Amino acid sequence: MYTLESFDGIDGENLSDINFNFVNAAPEVEKMGITKSAFRYTRDWKTRFILECDDVSIALENFDNAISFGSSFLEGKFLCLSQTYSSDDRTILKFGPTSEPLLFGRPCQVKEACAVILNGPLVFFNQRGLEWEANGVNYKYQPFSSVQSQIKDKESISGKVIPTGLLTARFEEKYAVDYSSAWKEIWRASKVLTFASGNGVGVGHVECRGDETEHFWLLGFSKFDRFPRPSNWFDIEMENEFGFFAKAYHEFLDSEPSNLPLTYSSDFYRASNSSRDTSLSLALISSFSALEILVHHILREHAKWSADLLQRGKFADRARACAAFIKLQSDPLEQAIGLKEFSYQNNGIDGFTILSEARNSIIHSEKKSFARNGFELVELWVMCQWLVEVFTFYLVGYRGKMADRRRLTGWRGEGTKEVPIKLP
Repeated sequence: MYTLESFDGIDGENLSDINFNFVNAAPEVEKMGITKSAFRYTRDWKTRFILECDDVSIALENFDNAISFGSSFLEGKFLCLSQTYSSDDRTILKFGPTSEPLLFGRPCQVKEACAVILNGPLVFFNQRGLEWEANGVNYKYQPFSSVQSQIKDKESISGKVIPTGLLTARFEEKYAVDYSSAWKEIWRASKVLTFASGNGVGVGHVECRGDETEHFWLLGFSKFDRFPRPSNWFDIEMENEFGFFAKAYHEFLDSEPSNLPLTYSSDFYRASNSSRDTSLSLALISSFSALEILVHHILREHAKWSADLLQRGKFADRARACAAFIKLQSDPLEQAIGLKEFSYQNNGIDGFTILSEARNSIIHSEKKSFARNGFELVELWVMCQWLVEVFTFYLVGYRGKMADRRRLTGWRGEGTKEVPIKLP
């Protein structure tokens, strides 16, 4: 199987096939006369198994539906995705699992799990990495040594997905977990990295280790977003405090309410960042959706608003009330030069009203008269994403440093301040 270190400095096209033999294969597999079997990841990081066999007719008969290989080392169901023929009349079958991650090997109680991260957050001091602890589990994201040189040229990595580092979860010996729990912890940790990077971070090819030589793999990768990604709240000045944010965010995920306010809002936040270069209007709508989720949850659960009160008035009024409740110490329009001028010309309407009306102008055709120019839309989008970040930090309980993404000019680091929420 691939070693974790073999992912350093490569993309999916550079991985070679891993040959293996089926152990205790299913009868239909044994009948085929397999001459070669191999595993690989595609350039889109999909899990694939390739079989070469002698008997074309048996291959055609047996792989119309999802099947099991019957191997004691490879569980799960598989679909035949393609069937081709070699020059020497052999059949080449390509299979993909019906679900991932895919268990490979004999499972044991997991003391440590180490996974490959795709398109992880930029870490400016590679040797240090990012570390945090949550609910008794210690996590570390360690970038690969080659990642800085790989992402230096932003144009060359545009549209790509590359392994950027390893994510390790270490469980206390008395709290060793099974493989499903290990995957859950790794997946949640990847969500912490996703909010830090702004775009969807892929996680997979997990090596799970138990006592001494015991180990097995969870193959496959979660969904991810491609490069590039816009700047957000996380920058070089936040690395020293990353552990405080990560612990707060991770532990909220562990005990998240059933309506999943953090999961859903963070996914819209990620989608907004990802769609920024293709459609600014779509990015604004996604960001607005994230803001709606957070505002509703905070007012209902923290401010104790009734269901009737939550249904009254406009969203701008609710968002303004939510900002007052969390004691937001910064005017959303503080860095928006174009929108400040627009506000001045329209009786001093605030950022919440402008944002709400701009959203309605995109969704409802009768509101097109409120449409703003491109520069003002950019200001609206960064303001909305900034509000999502601030409200998220309030929700999880993080009050450390953040970069002010609303600043479109100036020197790096000048906008780094404490989260603008007044503590009780």
